[in-house]
Amino acid sequence: MVDQSQVGTTWSGDYVQQALVTDHEDQYVGYYNSDRRMTIAHRKVGETTWRTYSIPGPMAVTGWDSHDYIALAVDSTGELHVSGNMHASPLAYWVTTVTGDVTSLINVPVLVDHGIESHVTYPTFLHTANNDLVFSYRQGGSGDGDAYLDAYNVKTKTWSPLLSTALFDGTSSSPKRSAYLTINPTPDDNGFFDVTWVWRRTGDIVTNSRLSFMRSRDLVHWQTIAGTAVSLPVTYGTAGVVVDDFPENSGVFNNQEKVGVDESGSPTISYSKFDSSGSNQLFVAHLDSSDRWSSTQITHWTGAWQFSGFGTLDAQIAVSATTALPDGNLQLSFRCSGTTSGASGVIVVDPSYRVIAQVASPTPKLPTEITRLTATDPYTRVRLVYDNVGDTNYVLKWQSQGYNQDQPFLETPPPQPIVVYSFVPIDAPPSLNHHRSEEPVAAHPHVELTLSVPIGLFVLLVFTIGLAIVMLLHRRKVHRK
Repeated sequence: MVDQSQVGTTWSGDYVQQALVTDHEDQYVGYYNSDRRMTIAHRKVGETTWRTYSIPGPMAVTGWDSHDYIALAVDSTGELHVSGNMHASPLAYWVTTVTGDVTSLINVPVLVDHGIESHVTYPTFLHTANNDLVFSYRQGGSGDGDAYLDAYNVKTKTWSPLLSTALFDGTSSSPKRSAYLTINPTPDDNGFFDVTWVWRRTGDIVTNSRLSFMRSRDLVHWQTIAGTAVSLPVTYGTAGVVVDDFPENSGVFNNQEKVGVDESGSPTISYSKFDSSGSNQLFVAHLDSSDRWSSTQITHWTGAWQFSGFGTLDAQIAVSATTALPDGNLQLSFRCSGTTSGASGVIVVDPSYRVIAQVASPTPKLPTEITRLTATDPYTRVRLVYDNVGDTNYVLKWQSQGYNQDQPFLETPPPQPIVVYSFVPIDAPPSLNHHRSEEPVAAHPHVELTLSVPIGLFVLLVFTIGLAIVMLLHRRKVHRK
């Protein structure tokens, strides 16, 4: 049985990520209403009506910029924190003063230092192992930005720097660069927050270079994959963190690399870049016998997706993290735009990263009311964000046009309903993303998915069992021959 509750109507002119957060019995949605104004909605789980609050002031009104996504988090006392609508903009942040009351949201213009909160992009809330709240953001622009982490004190209700310096320093080097980083929102099985990044020299995406990795258990003390301490701030020349030192113009789309595991639980990194002939390929970086990064090409495609430019671009090639199968082999999913056979699927590799099979991607099994398109002229796509509490899974759905490098489209669809669905169970893989990162695999052709970790583990379990059966039957067939 699927229950649904309409939150309101939302701007659909372009794609900007909206938010769904469930904290015990409280559920929040952050979205842009029909007037493009950031609006926060709240309900108690199980209720059908929402209390909404449209944040006043010009800093809450979005334009044609897909960087303006909304970030929500609930701290350990139940207060809601909101940030978003920023692309090299002054900090935009609000917090509730009455638990569960979105109308009590107040703007806090400065968290720590206005001087490093004047050109903010990529707000992200993280929870430490102790459930402390951390705020990550970039100060500066493409090619000359620094990254910072701030910590929230629930007793004093104030923010302070988590580190004595920036986490990443891209402005002191020559030439200047920005680190386009992805911090995994939850620790891995060994308790580490994994961080991957590429460096960019200008606003043009073709200047991405040098894939790198480090990790931390507390977001304060960082180390290389070999366990060597990393001195902060991280710069372009920091030693021990480089995974693949590819140059600019290597066909690398930032924030699309994915951290997975091998059969022993050691980290891997899946990503795409050009091969020596200029064709797009999938690669997996893994540890060699000396615990150093080594990269293996696992596809042999012909042709290239040539991309360049400024603003938000739509990734035409994406790959998932590797996961271990019961027989010790690894799997990863991929998707390439296009109509040719095999443009998406699941690749199985052995422990030496030799490809041994490729199968079609599983078809998502979502209720039709969730995946159904309602507005098709001009063309829009279904957007989905997932969250869950216990055995109940929640899906936030709306429709919008796509990415247009943060420029207006010629046409604007009317505002679309934004709805929360709830049901048990769910069976849907995560999908492609743009500059930010989730777990991309081939999905419904008109659906964008963002999947929470508990649901992803359930899907992985089901899919792994099915794939293991396919591999077993395949091996028996080969043996009979």
